[in-house]
Amino acid sequence: MSEKEEEVSRLKLRLMETIRPGSVVYALKSKFGGANSSRTQITATRSSDGYGDPKIILENELQRGVVSATKAEKNSWWCVDLTENYALDDFDKHGVVYALANKFGGISSSRTRIIATRSSDGRGTANIVLENQLQEGIVSATKAKKNSWWCVDLTENYALYLTHYTLRHGQAQRGSVLRNWQLQGSVDGSEWTVLKNHKNDHGLGKLKSCGTYCTCTWAIHGELNAFRYFRIFQTGVNSSGRFDIFLSGIELYGVLVEIGN
Repeated sequence: MSEKEEEVSRLKLRLMETIRPGSVVYALKSKFGGANSSRTQITATRSSDGYGDPKIILENELQRGVVSATKAEKNSWWCVDLTENYALDDFDKHGVVYALANKFGGISSSRTRIIATRSSDGRGTANIVLENQLQEGIVSATKAKKNSWWCVDLTENYALYLTHYTLRHGQAQRGSVLRNWQLQGSVDGSEWTVLKNHKNDHGLGKLKSCGTYCTCTWAIHGELNAFRYFRIFQTGVNSSGRFDIFLSGIELYGVLVEIGN
């Protein structure tokens, strides 16, 4: 095993040692009023009711004397459903980017816990994507080069199990909108995993209200893994037939893990 492979293995091991079983269940159940709330974002079912309520498995702590079981039948099962979607508003101040950018003095502070970089500087600065709200007239983009990218680094202190993410177009005009790209995740910034592949995606081009920048939120499906880095990697031309990435905002949602020292 090479030195680089050993470092990646150590990083992954630190992530696994930091995770607490049930963290996703607890987060979703608690955020929307508990397991019995009509707004809950997680439900539990089972093949048959023997003892107790199926939702008991969503509880973080139990009262003494609780008994919970299915009936004694073959092929019994118990299921946890994370539901179809979170109820999200784009850039609603409940995301990871907003939390980390504002917790330690803002994106320009030397104490910040989140960093943005990009493949090249066209218009504006890379850090503009960390802003939750924009001033009018902002234009933010890379240069028009193939394989352009924009990356958010949660620093060595955090990793994220991503469930949803939001993008905001880099100018008020609807030209040069992202159409073809991948959302990628990485533990070390070198090896990348494709989390979502967008081909001729018109989601970001739909203006939700007059006079504002286009935004869109997507869900991440499939097996969840925790990553430190998240990158928008352009795989084809934008709506204007060019290779520059126009972005002015990115937000990440999911379960954030603080990495112990």
